[in-house]
Amino acid sequence: MTQSILIKAFRGELTAEWRAENPELISGEKFEVECHSVIIDTLGSPIEEDDI
Repeated sequence: MTQSILIKAFRGELTAEWRAENPELISGEKFEVECHSVIIDTLGSPIEEDDI
């Protein structure tokens, strides 16, 4: 049961209704892209996973 709940949570299925009610809020995917863009703009190069 725990694994199925985690799978639904990662897929966004547990929060689908809440996200539909709050469309002005940024999604996790969009947040990640925007953060990556800010890092590139600030550092001048993308961060590799080895750098984290």
